Amino acid sequence: MISFWFNLFFLGLTWGLGLLIKTDTSHISALDFGLSAVFFSVYFSCAIIKNNKIIMRLTSMLLDILVFVVFIQGNFNSAAPLIFIILTYVSSQTNDPWGVRVHIFFQSVLMISVIPRIGMGKELLLVGMMMTIAYTWIILTDKKEHAYIELNTMYDTIQSDYRRLKRHSVIHEKALREEERKQIAREIHDSVGHRLTALLMQLEVLRMQTEGTELNQRIQQLKTLAQESLSETREAVKTLKHDETTGLNAVIQLIRKLESESHLEITFQVKAGALSFPLSSSQSVILYRCIQESLTNMMRHAQTRIGHVEFSLIGEQFFRFQVSNPLDFVVPYQEGFGLTSMRERLLQIQGTLTISQTHDQFIVLGVFPMEKEV
Repeated sequence: MISFWFNLFFLGLTWGLGLLIKTDTSHISALDFGLSAVFFSVYFSCAIIKNNKIIMRLTSMLLDILVFVVFIQGNFNSAAPLIFIILTYVSSQTNDPWGVRVHIFFQSVLMISVIPRIGMGKELLLVGMMMTIAYTWIILTDKKEHAYIELNTMYDTIQSDYRRLKRHSVIHEKALREEERKQIAREIHDSVGHRLTALLMQLEVLRMQTEGTELNQRIQQLKTLAQESLSETREAVKTLKHDETTGLNAVIQLIRKLESESHLEITFQVKAGALSFPLSSSQSVILYRCIQESLTNMMRHAQTRIGHVEFSLIGEQFFRFQVSNPLDFVVPYQEGFGLTSMRERLLQIQGTLTISQTHDQFIVLGVFPMEKEV
């Protein structure tokens, strides 16, 4: 769409030519200069008041009237083509479709009203009027197309935000679900587990006191049954403490969704033992957030949309992840909010973050220890 300043320059040039033709290059009157100054002052204000539709429509009509007042006298027929151009540019400042229709109607009324006052060139005036109306409709169509493009862009942005919020919701839901299971597991461990242990101790004391009697065998059976119940309880607690999906698997699934939604090309390398590393819910969330931020940083600053993610273990007690992307040339970087947030997140789980850059790669490396079970 043509810029406001280009419109203003072209309009001023056309207006000046129109005045010269109107006066046959003779002396331009002070009234014409004054009305011209008023016209361009009002036109310049359009950039400020364009969001107020009613005032903008009235302003456009005032501009039309000023055009006819300035050019109705003198050599109107010769200046008519330039007048049509000026009216068209005035039309381009009207922002809403209804306002454009009102403006076309008003221009048509003004043009028709001056036809009886012109001796020659009526045909030229009518043709020019039709051209002005047609071009104004083109402007209207262009505005609609521009609005359609803006709506599409807005839709893509909203859809992207929706997907991001959905991913965050899934992560949050999984974390809450796992925390709830852990809470249930702790309650079972603290109540049922402790009572079964106390029962076993009492049965053992009773068994020792009834050594050599017929009751001793019954007590031994009860003790065996209690031991089995305690083992099953511990197994249930262990199951509840772990997510139904392995932590790293869940992280990889979420990154795959991010890959497809952001049109990235991500390769994974999972080294021995990393897949079975017992990630807690908080570690899984922080790991995903760190990789997500690394890939987002890559999309913003790298010259490519290709990334490599590697998971590995250090001594079976520390989990290590690395996100790298190729560089066409070395660019100085500063640690912004995203990288600082990653470092702070890793500190929450006693982890560290290292950022490095070679001649052909940008590397984000994170390490954190295995979380000790309570």
